[in-house]
Amino acid sequence: MLQELLGTLLLPYAGETDRGNRVVIRGCDVSVSNSALTGLALVVHEFATNAAKYGALSTNSGRIDIECFDRGETLELVWTERDGPAVVEAGTEGFGTTLGQLTLEKQFRGKIVRIWDPQGLILRLIVPKDRLQQE
Repeated sequence: MLQELLGTLLLPYAGETDRGNRVVIRGCDVSVSNSALTGLALVVHEFATNAAKYGALSTNSGRIDIECFDRGETLELVWTERDGPAVVEAGTEGFGTTLGQLTLEKQFRGKIVRIWDPQGLILRLIVPKDRLQQE
């Protein structure tokens, strides 16, 4: 299941801040097939790694809110970072970000939308649900 996967991947960052839980996962839960598990884990791990290096998880007070939406034929995962350093749009993408983008596009026929909000990066991951459940 998606929420179990997210919880496991983000467990190293779990904890409390003075504003509540450091990582909050909510919304719908969908099944993820074994064949989709590795690719999805790679993408989410890349989000977490970048948050730990440059974003909300790089500070003691930073938080991540993940909300999953069932949009009929698609799943939308919204990753919102708050209380981290000031957000500056990246000039060039690193290898991990490029690999995650290609995985999402080629394996899942999905897309990532990055919103460089000054209060914290927002990532919208949009994936056809049938690609997550395909064996």
